[in-house]
Amino acid sequence: MSVLFTRRSDTLASHPGQISFPGGQIDNHDTDAIHTALREAEEEVGIGRGLVTIAGTLSRYRTGTGFEITPVVGFVSGKAELRPNSDEVAAIFEVPLPYLLERRNYRRIQQRHGLVSAWFHQIEFPPHTIWGATAAILVNLRKRVAREWAKGTETAAI
Repeated sequence: MSVLFTRRSDTLASHPGQISFPGGQIDNHDTDAIHTALREAEEEVGIGRGLVTIAGTLSRYRTGTGFEITPVVGFVSGKAELRPNSDEVAAIFEVPLPYLLERRNYRRIQQRHGLVSAWFHQIEFPPHTIWGATAAILVNLRKRVAREWAKGTETAAI
């Protein structure tokens, strides 16, 4: 089992070149965050809605730049043919879920932008560096799975 990531196109106005999950802003015709996630996954990486079984959502995450993210967790059945939308996605890659569930693979780093300093989570999965909101969402996922395992639950209800 693995988690799908994209490297955002360098030409995008916000967060160019960064690692993210497939996803994006809610459009007026989207009914909810799940509808948005399915639409965006299809637009960005070519995963058809019929191939995804939604497990649920994680807690909302608010970024320091004012974005509010509702992470949607889904399982892709069958073998999806991934096709990056070159306007939005520079690359697609997967990271094994066990790797992301290992606490030792996470670091906290401090970055300075002018006079402002902030701490971020970071995960190295060469040649990729996952950090910022994407890494913070993974921290929340890891903690959620750990809590479910501690309860003795075999399948986490997300």
